[in-house]
Amino acid sequence: MPRLQLKEQPLYEFSHQLQIRVYDTGGFHVNYDKMGSIIREGAVQCFRTLELNELNMGDNKTGLITSEIAITFKKELMIGDIVTIQNHIGEIDDNSFRLFTSIMRDGSVVVLAETRFVAFSNANQIKTILPSEFMERLDQYRSRAKAS
Repeated sequence: MPRLQLKEQPLYEFSHQLQIRVYDTGGFHVNYDKMGSIIREGAVQCFRTLELNELNMGDNKTGLITSEIAITFKKELMIGDIVTIQNHIGEIDDNSFRLFTSIMRDGSVVVLAETRFVAFSNANQIKTILPSEFMERLDQYRSRAKAS
């Protein structure tokens, strides 16, 4: 079976560091289920930078659900490793977007991941459009980043 091919993005706008804890491992190294939690932590921090969260994408009505996630491991991560989680928001359409994730250790890519988020009406429990506030905050953040 051919290996899943995720590609590094030319730009990751969001970045934060995390130290791998005992809880993040299945013994000594990070396994697939714990990696999902680390990737989600990166997403939460990314949204927090935009003053958003998975339950409120800026309009106090729209949240997000995860509809897809793909992960490729390049190297092992061990207890105590300090990693940089980098994120890029792309492939945006009316009701969804992809969060591209690169996890780095000592300047080398350890994990690449893609998560597709779909806008979800908290009140009606159905798929909905992304609120304009989401794009406004993302555009403002990107404009500030370019200026600095």
